[in-house]
Amino acid sequence: MNIHPTSIVSKNARLEQGVVVGPYTIIHDDVVIKKQTEIGSSVEIFRGSEIGSNCKIHKGAVIGEAPQHLTDRGENTKVIIGDNNIIREFVTIHRGTQLGNGKTVIGNNNFIMVAAHIAHDCVLGSNIIIANETGISGHTVIEDHASISGICPIHQFVRIGGYCFVGGGYRINKDIWPYALAAGDPIGITGLNIVGLKRAGFDRAVIRELKKAFKILFQSSIVKLDDRFDEIEQTCEDLPQIKHLLKFGRAETKMGLAGRFRR
Repeated sequence: MNIHPTSIVSKNARLEQGVVVGPYTIIHDDVVIKKQTEIGSSVEIFRGSEIGSNCKIHKGAVIGEAPQHLTDRGENTKVIIGDNNIIREFVTIHRGTQLGNGKTVIGNNNFIMVAAHIAHDCVLGSNIIIANETGISGHTVIEDHASISGICPIHQFVRIGGYCFVGGGYRINKDIWPYALAAGDPIGITGLNIVGLKRAGFDRAVIRELKKAFKILFQSSIVKLDDRFDEIEQTCEDLPQIKHLLKFGRAETKMGLAGRFRR
């Protein structure tokens, strides 16, 4: 370990082999930081935080601070962060609430850019990009490989599907479909995230079937959403990606599903 002499590290924190702690950083009780993670200067990590291996946490980040929730009474809740995450300057990640999951969870290989905020009880998957100053409200769920541009306020309880791309500066108050491009105010689906899917190595045949499904979802004259789901099942090939799309659409939603973008 390499711990700067100006930092304050609790004797009740557990730091594994190869951890680096920069100057003026404070690490509280009941914190676990796993192997080869680097903590920059002036970072503060509060109790109940568990940080995986090979993460890089930059200057001024705050992890595991109390949730911004009126019912919070200082309960023993958690932030759990996986491996290989990059957390840039002044990011804030709050721990969970007892009314929620009791924990805020972030997977592996995520890139969280400057001054983003992740609130209590959020669940983020892996390989996600969150750009500068995006604020993610409590109980939000973000699936793997989603990309969210900068300065996006995200409403509590929203779900954001995997492999989607959300444009910058838009208010996200509806669930964003997997594989979608989303933009506008009110937020809407502008099409399939073809560039992102190609970059992720999706087969042409899969992209073709997703195009068909999106055409039924957002351009069909079929009125009822359940009937559109049935049409997709009858028209598209039985692929995992089609099943994922339908499962997302049929799942419980508190905020409603984003519709077609309208100018």
